[in-house]
Amino acid sequence: MRAQVAEYIEETPWAILPSRLRQWVAALASDEPDEQIRARFNSAPRPAAQNGAGVGVVQIVGPISQRTTLLEALFGFGTSTNSVAAQVKALVSDPGVKAIVLDIDSPGGSVFGVQELAQIILDARDVKPVIAMANSLMASAAYWIGSAASEVVASPSAMVGSVGVVVVHMDESKMLEMIGVKPTFITAGKYKAEGDPAQPLSDAARERLQAMVDQYYAAFVGGVARGRGVPVAHVRTDYGQGRLLTAKEALSVGMVDRIATLDETLGRVLSGKRGMGARALEDAIPLMDAPKPTVPEEKEWHDLCASGRDARARRLALARLR
Repeated sequence: MRAQVAEYIEETPWAILPSRLRQWVAALASDEPDEQIRARFNSAPRPAAQNGAGVGVVQIVGPISQRTTLLEALFGFGTSTNSVAAQVKALVSDPGVKAIVLDIDSPGGSVFGVQELAQIILDARDVKPVIAMANSLMASAAYWIGSAASEVVASPSAMVGSVGVVVVHMDESKMLEMIGVKPTFITAGKYKAEGDPAQPLSDAARERLQAMVDQYYAAFVGGVARGRGVPVAHVRTDYGQGRLLTAKEALSVGMVDRIATLDETLGRVLSGKRGMGARALEDAIPLMDAPKPTVPEEKEWHDLCASGRDARARRLALARLR
């Protein structure tokens, strides 16, 4: 199984904390039994927050993947985007649910399925409020998903961000040479064996992987910009540039709308108090009559927001005071 997991890690573009990938790679290279690895990475089950009157809670915990994967089978935990999408759709269709809370504690994961889930959440917030709760880690793919919500809340000790994409190539050619193994590739298709770990990464393969990473990164920052209602340039420069931010730092740059615990957030939603956050207010009161662009490019956003900037700033300030 370990060889299959290693291949999965190498073949997948990741929107995840690089440190988490390094931990997995080190575990795969160790002599530690699978059972011990699973016990070390898989902490005690996280108790689910109870759905209250009219509030549906969806948990996004651990590594994110599109489906149950070999990684989840080895390390013992994780969340699939397919499962979250099904839960969100069910809650949107439930007339008894007035709001949805995403309870998130995740380092991120595979990029596969994340863009599609973010769109489902964007569609859901047109029907009813969706609150994404960083409780207490909302990193990379997890932030991509959470940023699509009506409002993003961070617990006081939370870490938010790691907006970036990484692909790992492990060059095993020296190791194979030391043990006297020399692989021979018989292929059809010019690039079929490109990037194989049994050989060094060529310049052409590096360029191809970088181009792929850049494409996913563009989709990532574009999706966050759309969800948060800010220019793409703002996401690229002010949202950490791949770093994690503390709750206070994330609030100061607009990555989150408020700082509160999950219990406080559930209490506010259940009480029906006003002040669902600046993002929810922007959704309820458009900046101007012109529709929000589907993909917020810098020039479009500059032209669109120029005349409405002062009114928008006043509304955001009022929302954060509530």
